[in-house]
Amino acid sequence: MIVNPTPNELRSLDHLKNQIGAGGNTINTQNTCVVAASGLSLRIAEDALQTIESIAQKLRDWLEKLDIPTPPKPPFLAVGLFSNKKPYEAYLTKEGLGGLSGSFGVTHPVRWVSLILCDPGELKEINPQVVIAHESIHLITLKSRLCPAWDAWPRWLHEGLALLGDHTADKSPPNPTQKGPMAKNPAPLANRFGSTNQDRAKAWKTTSPILELNAFLRRDLIKNPLPNHQDYAACWAITAALAEWQNGRLLQSLIHELNNLHIQFESPQSIEVFTADWLKSEIGDQWLDFTKSVRALAEL
Repeated sequence: MIVNPTPNELRSLDHLKNQIGAGGNTINTQNTCVVAASGLSLRIAEDALQTIESIAQKLRDWLEKLDIPTPPKPPFLAVGLFSNKKPYEAYLTKEGLGGLSGSFGVTHPVRWVSLILCDPGELKEINPQVVIAHESIHLITLKSRLCPAWDAWPRWLHEGLALLGDHTADKSPPNPTQKGPMAKNPAPLANRFGSTNQDRAKAWKTTSPILELNAFLRRDLIKNPLPNHQDYAACWAITAALAEWQNGRLLQSLIHELNNLHIQFESPQSIEVFTADWLKSEIGDQWLDFTKSVRALAEL
C-alpha cells in the first residue's frame, strides 16, 4: 500500500490507469506502483516492480558514495506498461511527445511518470527490464529532485546516467562465445554506477575515433541526434568518465552548478553550451587528459 500519497501522486496514478485502460494489473509497494495493460501477465508486472525498486536502491547507494545529496525519503515512482505499439504511440502523440515515436520507453518530462512498451514483437531481442530500468533512472532523477526539471541538464547527462545503470537489470546468461578478459570479469571502474555496459563500450569503440568531444557536448541531441546510437555511446562514455574524474567530484560539482543555474539564474546560452563551457573551464589545462580518459573507455 502506498504510504501517504500526495494529491500529485494520486493524479499520476489516475493518469496512468486512464492511459493503460481497464482489465490490467496494478501492483505497488510503499513507494512504487506499476500499472500493466491487459494482455500482460502478473509476472511481467511483478518483475517490473522488482526491477524498479532494485535500480532505485542501486542509484541511491551510488549517489551516496559520490556524496551527491539524496532526499531522506525515497520518491514515489509510477510506471505504466503498454502491451502493444498502437496505444503506446497514440499516447506519445496525444501528450506532444510524438518525436519519441519508435522508442521503447519514455519518461514524461511534465507528468513525471514512465511508460514502457512491453510488446515482444516490437522489442525482439531487447530485454524489457533494461528499458524499465533505464526509464526508472530518468524518473528517479526527476522525482528525487536530483535534477529539478528535465531541461535543467543537457540530454547527454540524462541519458549517460541512465546508461550507467540500466544494463544491470539484464539477467541474461553471459555469451559463451565472447572472448577476452571482459567475458569473465566485467569489472566496473571505482565509481561506475554498474558494471561496464558492454553494448555501449562496443558502440563507443567505433564512435570514439570520429567524435569531437567539445562539439558533441555543445550539441542539442533532441533536435540533432547522431545516427546509429552513436549519441548514446558518447553519452555513456562521457558520464562514466565524469564519475571517475577526481573520484566523482567533477560530476558532483557539475550537478550542483546546473541545478543552481536552473533554480536561481538565467543564462542566455543553451544548457548544452553552458555545460560544455563550464566543463572546459573547470578541467582547465587537464582537458586533454580528460578527453583521453573518455576515449579510453573504448578499450573496455
